[in-house]
Amino acid sequence: MATPDSTPQPVEFIGFDKALKTIEQQNGRISDLQDELTDAKVSLSEKDGEIATLNLTNERLQVRYDEREKKFQTELAQAVADAEARALASMSHLQTTGLTDDERRRLEELKRMRERQNQSDGIVFDENPLRRN
Repeated sequence: MATPDSTPQPVEFIGFDKALKTIEQQNGRISDLQDELTDAKVSLSEKDGEIATLNLTNERLQVRYDEREKKFQTELAQAVADAEARALASMSHLQTTGLTDDERRRLEELKRMRERQNQSDGIVFDENPLRRN
C-alpha cells in the first residue's frame, strides 16, 4: 500500500500548493498592513484630539489676552486722563486767567469725562488733592 506522502504528486498539484502558500503569505501580509493602517488611524485620531484641545486652549488664551489688553488700554487711558486732569486742574488753580480757550474747554471736557467715569465706577475724584484754592 502506498502512503500519501510517498506517492509522487502531479505537477499541477505542486504548482497549486505553491500558489496556496503564496496566497497565505500574501493574506498574512495584508492582515499585517491592515493592522498597521488601523494603528495609524488610531494615532491620527489621537493627534486630531490633541490638535483640537490645543486649538481650544489657544482660543481661550487669546480671549484672556484680548481681555487683559483691553483692560490695560482702559486703565492706561484712564491714567492719562487723570494725569491730564490733574495737570490742567493744577494749572487752573495757579493760572486761571492764563489758560487759552482750548485749554479751558479741554479742562472742562476732562472734568466731565472724569465725573462720568467716576460715577460709573462709584469713585469719588478729588479735584483738589492738595487743598489749594
